[in-house]
Amino acid sequence: MGFNILDIEQKRTELRKAIHSAISPRQKLFLITSFFDFLFTHFEVFSYQSYLLEFLPLYLKYFSQYEIFGIHPKQTEKLLETAEVVLKRTLPELQYQSLVVLFGIVKEKLGELTASLNGSLSSWNESEKYCFPLLAGSDDEKETHEGIIETLTVNISHLSRAKSDVFILVPSEAEIEARIHEQIQISWMLALQIVKRYHKKLAPNHEVIISFDKKIGIYRGNSLGVVLTLVFVEELLKMYNAPIGMSICESVCFTGSVERNGTIPSLSTEIIKRKIEAVFYSDVKTFVLPKKDEAPAEEKLQELIKEYPNRNLKLIAVTDIEDLLNRRNVVDIKKLSILKRTGKTVVRNKVVSVLLVLFILLLSSFYFYVYDDNPYGYEATQFGFNIVNQRGKVLWTIKSPVSSLELMDARQFETRIKILDINGDKRNEILYCFNAKDAIADKNLADGVAFIDYKGKVFNRLAFTKTVYSKREILTPPYGWALQDTLTFKGRKSILACANNGRSYASAVFIIDLLTQKIISDTLWNCGQFLNIKAVDLDDDGEKEIVGTAINNGKEKSSFFYLELSKFGGQIPSTDEYRLFNIKEAEVTNLFLLPKTDFAGFNHLRWSGLNSTNLVVEQNTKTVSFGSIETPNAIKAGISYNWKFNTNEFIISIGGTEFRVERDSLVAQGKLQKPFTDTWEYRQIIHDQILEWNGKDFVLIKK
Repeated sequence: MGFNILDIEQKRTELRKAIHSAISPRQKLFLITSFFDFLFTHFEVFSYQSYLLEFLPLYLKYFSQYEIFGIHPKQTEKLLETAEVVLKRTLPELQYQSLVVLFGIVKEKLGELTASLNGSLSSWNESEKYCFPLLAGSDDEKETHEGIIETLTVNISHLSRAKSDVFILVPSEAEIEARIHEQIQISWMLALQIVKRYHKKLAPNHEVIISFDKKIGIYRGNSLGVVLTLVFVEELLKMYNAPIGMSICESVCFTGSVERNGTIPSLSTEIIKRKIEAVFYSDVKTFVLPKKDEAPAEEKLQELIKEYPNRNLKLIAVTDIEDLLNRRNVVDIKKLSILKRTGKTVVRNKVVSVLLVLFILLLSSFYFYVYDDNPYGYEATQFGFNIVNQRGKVLWTIKSPVSSLELMDARQFETRIKILDINGDKRNEILYCFNAKDAIADKNLADGVAFIDYKGKVFNRLAFTKTVYSKREILTPPYGWALQDTLTFKGRKSILACANNGRSYASAVFIIDLLTQKIISDTLWNCGQFLNIKAVDLDDDGEKEIVGTAINNGKEKSSFFYLELSKFGGQIPSTDEYRLFNIKEAEVTNLFLLPKTDFAGFNHLRWSGLNSTNLVVEQNTKTVSFGSIETPNAIKAGISYNWKFNTNEFIISIGGTEFRVERDSLVAQGKLQKPFTDTWEYRQIIHDQILEWNGKDFVLIKK
């Protein structure tokens, strides 16, 4: 073979020496992996088994600390190849199981990195963290091309007895390098100057704890100056309850030192290229760097893109801190409302605030309880809905036998009853969806909505009584009502309402003028129940759009749609058998059909349902989220869908522990096929089954 036991001993000695040197855990893992490869390639099992077991504990330790982001995925693939060979050797049971788990975790993360590099399913799990690329060793060491994406957390507090500001690094090295210490001081002084623009009086001394979240333990150089300055500013603004707040935008990474005048100097061509490479092999979407390094950074980015042309990484070059603070696509600076600032003040001055509140309550509570006749809220009982004022006093009752018996989920009450001021007279009216069992139902109207004044008197009722036709059947009333979202439509204060057919599948959405209590829009039809509808402005044009979830009976799938309010009306596409006669096709901007999971099939469901109460719109991130229901009892959550408006992509996550545990149990028993539930592979399977309407037909969503 050309090698003997002395060769192993020499490699072993070199490895032990390297492991005890100041290199990253990832480098140590690569060294042990290389040693294992050497053993497996040149020696028989009996010659190396003891060496394998000797380094196995350290191998597992560094495997558990392995950072997938920052290096080319091929290095991780090679790491996993060696791990597979190790798993085939005779190992102690506990260590074998540990390696199996770690292997699965790293493989899943590799899938996420690959997805990011291919421009799909890129997610950002640390959107509230300040991050920067950290190179192996110091910035002066050019022999390696690996890095990690490190995140930073800072906590600031007053320090009354100290003579100066105190800075604590976690983890701390025996000796803080001079450049880091100097950069901390510079970033701190710049942050104080910025914060003093909004809050003049600052405490003379502070304790500042700087935590490196991944705790690698090797933090050298001064290229984290930009990050330090930003996080210092944000935390100081919070601590002093300043009139403005600052935060970073999602998926942004920073690099660069800062000089005393705020200038961000060059890092050097070699270092910026290495850092571009580290960031490129991650899920970061925006990388902020010094302006003087823009040319070599762009050159390196174009070189890397040749291998991964779909990788979406935006470079933003800045000259100084002021330039950076003016970039709203990187740093979000907003004025805080009086309410938010007052709330913070109350928390910090608890004793004075409590005494003040008690005094006000003593003066006003009697008046509000006895004389306040304005409806403010409601409470559900087995006899109906008690309408209460702001102090909780019952004003009157809507008698109904189904208030608490049929609506087991309290959130469903929100679609049954609404309390709002219709005519602007400072007194609230009540909108109540009734059916034939309710005391306020009209003998000629089995289902509808009643409009009730503040005294409890019904002043109008409205029903939906349209009959429609399809190849399957004639669809006639009654329709059960659900009140959705308020909006301004045609200059009128209005509300979106759903009418779901009580006998079959036809459902309708329309808009009601609250002042006249009349329907003022076309009808949006669907061959299945509408679940949740919201009015939003995702494109920030000042005009509302509609997003909603529903069931598509024809396609036997749940659906999600988005359409412009100006194009409201028509029927959402389905199969020919379910299509309604003489009603145009709705001009939906986006329409998706969501897959039926294997778990729903195991539970004998016709489709994976959707939770009718958890449609959430996040305006800042332009994300619409909703969750599936995978069991007949419609309680246990399943898949969580997050639709990104700007990119028209879905981010899939697992919505509930019970769903994951139950499905994984079925997988382990062989009743359902792998992969396990909360894995990248399973989320990818779900994602790749989503269908999108292209204007003519439903096609698989783009990967």
